[in-house]
Amino acid sequence: MEAGLRQGDLAARMGRPQGYVSRYETGEQPLGFVEVDLICRAIGLPLEELVRRYEEGVPWGSGAIGPADDGPGRTNGTLLNTER
Repeated sequence: MEAGLRQGDLAARMGRPQGYVSRYETGEQPLGFVEVDLICRAIGLPLEELVRRYEEGVPWGSGAIGPADDGPGRTNGTLLNTER
């Protein structure tokens, strides 16, 4: 990810335990709007920019984000993956 954070780093910025990040990355816990906003704030990415990237299908990480991705709340190494 552009921010270069590991799960523990992101979790600390969010004020959550590392397991919180792990659960949504593995698909155990779906991401809601509030969680996406919290993640964006933690990495310094305006929510509007995330939406713009999604709508434009701007590549991020190892894959592209956008309508062709695997759906809302899925990280699949693209949209909000924090481990690289």
